[in-house]
Amino acid sequence: PEIIKRLEIISKKEKVKIEKPALELIALNSGGSIRDGEGMLDQALTFAGLKGEIKAGDIKDLLGLVEIELVAKFCDFICQKKAAEAINFLNEITDRGSDLQEFAKILINYLRQTLILKIAGIKIANPIVTGLTKEELQKMEGQAAIFKETELRNILNLFLEAENKMKYSPIPQLPLELAIIESCGVV
Repeated sequence: PEIIKRLEIISKKEKVKIEKPALELIALNSGGSIRDGEGMLDQALTFAGLKGEIKAGDIKDLLGLVEIELVAKFCDFICQKKAAEAINFLNEITDRGSDLQEFAKILINYLRQTLILKIAGIKIANPIVTGLTKEELQKMEGQAAIFKETELRNILNLFLEAENKMKYSPIPQLPLELAIIESCGVV
């Protein structure tokens, strides 16, 4: 896309090497806005400092992005009906400085992919479509096998509602905590 080309030009002018996945993360998180993307790149350039190189991990740290492995582990707690562990894990994620809104978005997408995998099987939900590695996909298949389709839909709806409520909650993680408690009862 155009935004990635623009970011590559800027990074070359600044004489900073930037990985392609790092550029893709910036483009993805800029919402298609070149100005926002340039602002994020500027922050990343400052963040890179004397290293002269920007990696995808640097962008994830800068933006407070959440690793898919964390979401998969969180879903393990939901699968096992371990509400207390899931809430503690959520608090650990918050303590690490991860953006809870971002975590909720990735969680919702993960649950969506799990539901699609449950309904359509591996035919549609291949690693290219979902953006998951083979190992992550196998983990997701195992989680999908635990739930009935209706249970997955209900859990997905709970976290969709929680994500919307987070914006207005005086305690941002409270809607997620309530969704955890309810989803552990749904399973």
